[in-house]
Amino acid sequence: MMAEERVPAPVVALPHGRVPPHNLDAERSLLGGVLLEPEAFKDLADVVSAADFYRDAHRKVFEAMAALHEDGIVIDRVSLKERLVERGDLEKIGLGSSDGEDFVDQLDAVVPTAANLAYYARIIRDKAVARRLIEAASAVAQLGYEQHGDVGEFIDETRRRFNEVLETAPAKRSALKSHSISLTREGLRATPPLREYMLRDAKNGNGVFVQGKVGLLASPGGSGKTWALNQLAISMATGVSWFGAGGWVPVKPGRVLLILAEEDPAEVERRLHYSARASGAFSDEQLELIARNVTAMGLAGFGVALTQQDFGHAALPETRFAGELREMIRAAAKARHPYTLVVLDPLSRFAGPDVETDNAAATRWVQVVETLTAPELGNPSVLIAHHLKKQGGKGDKNDSESADPIRGASALVSGVRWAARLEQQKRAANSADLLTLRIVKANGVPPQLSPLILCRDQDHEGALRIATPVEISSHEKVSEMLKTSAQLIEDYQQRVLEVVKPGHKYQRNSISTLVGGKRAYVTEAVRQLLIDGELIETREGRKTFVQLRQGEVVPTGSQAREPVASGAKSEVGELVPSLSLPFREEREPGTTSRPSPHDQAVPANEVVPAPGTSSRGPR
Repeated sequence: MMAEERVPAPVVALPHGRVPPHNLDAERSLLGGVLLEPEAFKDLADVVSAADFYRDAHRKVFEAMAALHEDGIVIDRVSLKERLVERGDLEKIGLGSSDGEDFVDQLDAVVPTAANLAYYARIIRDKAVARRLIEAASAVAQLGYEQHGDVGEFIDETRRRFNEVLETAPAKRSALKSHSISLTREGLRATPPLREYMLRDAKNGNGVFVQGKVGLLASPGGSGKTWALNQLAISMATGVSWFGAGGWVPVKPGRVLLILAEEDPAEVERRLHYSARASGAFSDEQLELIARNVTAMGLAGFGVALTQQDFGHAALPETRFAGELREMIRAAAKARHPYTLVVLDPLSRFAGPDVETDNAAATRWVQVVETLTAPELGNPSVLIAHHLKKQGGKGDKNDSESADPIRGASALVSGVRWAARLEQQKRAANSADLLTLRIVKANGVPPQLSPLILCRDQDHEGALRIATPVEISSHEKVSEMLKTSAQLIEDYQQRVLEVVKPGHKYQRNSISTLVGGKRAYVTEAVRQLLIDGELIETREGRKTFVQLRQGEVVPTGSQAREPVASGAKSEVGELVPSLSLPFREEREPGTTSRPSPHDQAVPANEVVPAPGTSSRGPR
């Protein structure tokens, strides 16, 4: 029979004259370096083991060093020789005409520099991993030639052999402890660096999206999220407001990588054309900025998933496309023209297996996306288009301020640092085609009380812009939404004035605790009262306080620490840690936004009017 006549192939061997990967110089230098700096052994043992040494004599010496370290004995020539004698290995390590003692005596004479011990250890470890992979590949090749019967058993054995190597191999060169933050007393006392933002609200200067983070823009199908992202690309490339006057403003305009995985190149160009026109970025200079700063790709029909299913891996490995995308972003950073924003549209095309249904897969996918925001890649933000769940099922809730309606595994929303919902409002007869854009999750961003109200502009094929007051008033539901928000703030202002006592100073957290309710509305109420002059702001060192404006000299400096009335005691007791006014300290010099009363210091010895005489009139 054919099976009986088949001659099994020999185990795959290296070509004649070749030896497995190794580096004897690194092995000798590491052992000699330990004799020079025995205290380094503990760290080296975390990187390399005795089994990683290629030469048997080096392996035995390392084992003896490990035994001495375990027993708490300092490693030196005398203790090492003694331990080798105890183990019966001293004579075995002699090479050529030299005996074991000579071998040990010569170790520290060949060390180029003890400062490179960690580097030598990584060389030894990497060579060992390469040898084990060669051994596993040789064994698999032998099994492959001899394989018969169920191929599944061969696959299982292949997986087992390679996993034995991969599970012990380092994932990357940097050790975990290299990522630890060096904390010092002085550093903790110093003012932290300012948080950087990609977008700010032009009305109050608050940050909207933290630079270098991953975010989701979710909406039902056909609601205009692709238009919104195209317009964001135009905004970031030119510096114009996103959606026009009243929209969000780029802090530092820069390059954008725009990848639309459901569109062909012609459609991408068409959308960018109308997005530029709708954004008012159509001058020669602005069009030149768009051409220079926007890298656009229409990849309909291409495989763009960032993770993939693979046997033997608990976590989904990244795809070749993910690696190519990361290298493209890295190359831009190396060329000193980094991307500020990367847009991926839609998530369903970039997601790997089970990303929308399994939390573990979703978490792994977000981790892969986060690698695109690394500092060495220029720290770009990544914004991903996604879908909302279809409403109408049992138990569905559509809280406009919640992230729950965003489709997919909960780990998607939990993993990203920013999420917003773009939703079309039900349209009545003769009313404008309005949409709301509301932030529903934002780490490092002050709360957004009211959504952006957008209008679909049919003159520009459906691109979006800020709705006019007339358009909003024509839409009863949206108009009522804004009126309700304004009324709530008015109510919270009254509640703040009821709890703030004359002659007492409060920090923001203490006011929120006393008032109760939603912190976002309390914060906005305090801001409005400062604008109206019914509250004033004082500072003591780095702390900021708020108090009622009174018809008396406002104390400053050290005097501000004294109680207004003898024996007076604050109603709030101990002050809680300061919560800065809505991200006032984050505003960067040179940003153009409406001056905030929070930034206006009260001059010393200023006489201010009595309560109840503000421009708003008595309450």
